[in-house]
Amino acid sequence: ELNFTLEALAEGALVGHVRDGEGHAISGALVELIKGPHATTNLKGVFEIAHLSVGVYSVRFSKEGYQVATFHKVRIVGGKT
Repeated sequence: ELNFTLEALAEGALVGHVRDGEGHAISGALVELIKGPHATTNLKGVFEIAHLSVGVYSVRFSKEGYQVATFHKVRIVGGKT
């Protein structure tokens, strides 16, 4: 007899673009979850932070020469970006 348990992993990701006020991509910007992982934007201003637990996060965007922006209550839903 074989017994097993299936457990669903509830994970999501935070994916996006960082742009200036004129819509130009900002490369090398730091995107960080407060008390969590971080990423740096690529040449097109794109970032991805994968394998996040479902929940609510605060996200901070920063780069020298630009004003720091922080967004609170960013919700990560399992299986979505």
